[in-house]
Amino acid sequence: ELEYAALRKHCVLVDQPHRAIIEITGKDRMPFLDSMLTQDLDSLPDFSCRHSFWLNNKGRIDSDLRVLILPDRVLLDVDIHAAERTLATLSGYVIAEDVIFRSLQEETHRIALHCPSGQRLLHELAGTPSDGLANLTAAPITLFGHDTTVYRDDSTGAPGLELIVPASGAVEIYQKLVDAG
Repeated sequence: ELEYAALRKHCVLVDQPHRAIIEITGKDRMPFLDSMLTQDLDSLPDFSCRHSFWLNNKGRIDSDLRVLILPDRVLLDVDIHAAERTLATLSGYVIAEDVIFRSLQEETHRIALHCPSGQRLLHELAGTPSDGLANLTAAPITLFGHDTTVYRDDSTGAPGLELIVPASGAVEIYQKLVDAG
C-alpha cells in the first residue's frame, strides 16, 4: 500500500540494472529494423519510441524490446538476459545493408522515474520542456552534467520517464534525483 501511494501521490525512482541498450547505426538501419521487428518503424519520426518484439525462426518472442528512434541512431532497450542473444541474432541477418550493431551495456545504465510530477521535475532539473514527453517520445537531455536519453513509458499506470544514463554518472544522477525529492 505504501509503494502504491508513493507512486500515485509522490515519486518512485527505480534502479534498473536488468536492462541493456543496443545501439544501431548506419544508413539502412530503419528499413532493416522495419523488416526484422514486429512494429512498423519505417514511418515513425525521430524521437519516437515504440514497443516491439524480435521473433525467432519459429515465430516465438525472442526479445521484448523498446525501440527509440533518434536522428543518428536507434536504441533498443532490452532485458539484459536477452541482450547478447538479440545482438547476435539480429546482426546475423545483415547481408549487404549498412547497419552496425553495438552493445552499450558497459557504457550505460537504466533508471526509471514514475510519478505524476516527473515531467515537471525533469524540466526543473534539466530544462527539458515539460510537454516534450507527452506521448511516449524520446528526447536527449543533460541531467546534472551528463548526456542522458529520456523516453516516456507509462508501464505503472502513472506517468513514467525512463532514463538511459552514462554508467559513469549513474550513482550521481540517482542520488541527486533522490535528493531533489
